[in-house]
Amino acid sequence: MTVLSPETLQLDPSADVTHNACALAYLARAAYFRDPLEKYPAVARAYSHITQFERNRIRTLIVADDENVAVMFRGTDDNADWAETMTFKQIPWLTGKAHAGFVRSVESIWTDLLAGLFDAGFEGKKVWLAGHSLGGTLTVLASHRLHHEGFEPHAAFTYGTPRVFNADAASSYTVPLHCFVNNEDPIPDIPWPLPFDSYVHAGKRYFLLQSGAIAEPRHDPYLAKKIDRAHTIGEANTELGALHDHRLINYIEKLEKARRRAGDADG
Repeated sequence: MTVLSPETLQLDPSADVTHNACALAYLARAAYFRDPLEKYPAVARAYSHITQFERNRIRTLIVADDENVAVMFRGTDDNADWAETMTFKQIPWLTGKAHAGFVRSVESIWTDLLAGLFDAGFEGKKVWLAGHSLGGTLTVLASHRLHHEGFEPHAAFTYGTPRVFNADAASSYTVPLHCFVNNEDPIPDIPWPLPFDSYVHAGKRYFLLQSGAIAEPRHDPYLAKKIDRAHTIGEANTELGALHDHRLINYIEKLEKARRRAGDADG
């Protein structure tokens, strides 16, 4: 059992981006567990409404308080999830094209997701979405479709998430999207571009450094990644190699450092 304060999990639109990124990362990790309250009891103290549903291997956690509703999608859980990532090409999306497997996953849970938002009393509240790995792809697509259908999501946060859109779809995405990449994490670079099916990232990208600093791309994103890696030489030299950096718990560790740095700067 991980001991957290309710304040750590509460969302605050006026707070530094690292606060909300850290809170949603914890909630996204809670979505991995069939009983999220056993792992993170503070969720029950931070949110008055908590519901979870699972369909087609996709587990979704929805929490709400008087001002916010947060939707978290579980990330990769088994080899079948990865097979879906690698198998499908792009199909037409709201605008442009998107990864076919991810689109079908979102479509398979759409009715349940809308029901969950209404049950959480989303009207008049800020709606946040978050997910790690493949859960982040659902975050991107669901937030895009919610905006398209008039729900106006407040923000979306992803952690170690593959690319989802082609250029046309990415340019039409207007929800505030914060995409975090931890050092050598290789997953944000897939799906790999195929002939006539090029993939691009939407949103704003943040590279997490070992110190807790955040390096934002100022020029070419590949140059920014090289600079990021130069600052963290040796960090991914673990038994799992670069995949060590993909684990959500390691994202949380970096985000906790970043949140403390932001708090020190404000103080």
